[in-house]
Amino acid sequence: MLLSCYAGRCAKKTLPVAMDLRALASAGHEVLAAGRHGLLMERRQGRWRRLDLGPAAAGKDLLALWHGAHGTYVAGDKGLLMRREEQRWVPLTSNTQAAITSLWGNEEQLYAAAGDALLRCSAKACEKLTTLPVGTISNFWGIPSKEGRAFLVLSHEGALHRFTQGRWSRERVGFAGRLLALWGRQGHVWAVGEKGAILHRLPR
Repeated sequence: MLLSCYAGRCAKKTLPVAMDLRALASAGHEVLAAGRHGLLMERRQGRWRRLDLGPAAAGKDLLALWHGAHGTYVAGDKGLLMRREEQRWVPLTSNTQAAITSLWGNEEQLYAAAGDALLRCSAKACEKLTTLPVGTISNFWGIPSKEGRAFLVLSHEGALHRFTQGRWSRERVGFAGRLLALWGRQGHVWAVGEKGAILHRLPR
């Protein structure tokens, strides 16, 4: 089930398939929704249609989507990572067998989270950038930093960490519960978690 919200009101939108959905992304005027068993749906001109990812995604759960300046990507079980090229989806070499649970990119690079590893991906393949010292990565978001590119990384245990220039630190958030998701825009980052918690990190 999807919810379409406008001016403070939401309406239920039902897809023509009955599978769990795990990820969403906006690609221009289109919306992509990904889920179990290789399900990838696209909404264009008010209608949903299923996209064919080919044999590489057969039977694999799709867990992450990203659309940015350098393309549209989908990722999931067993290191699956694919990039859209016009009307077809091309597998990339992720160099991992772990499930890819989160994607983030900027104008220069795509990054992926798989198990406890943060990966840096080129147009052809990914390489390990770093490893989370404790736990595994749920999702992450890139942020600007005076020291260069930095990342806020959320573990499956609900703890928020920061990675900058090869160094890890625990991010102090003033919240004792588990955080469950991250999202950002123009240097702002929001985190949501247990008991209705919504945290906002301002640009620094």
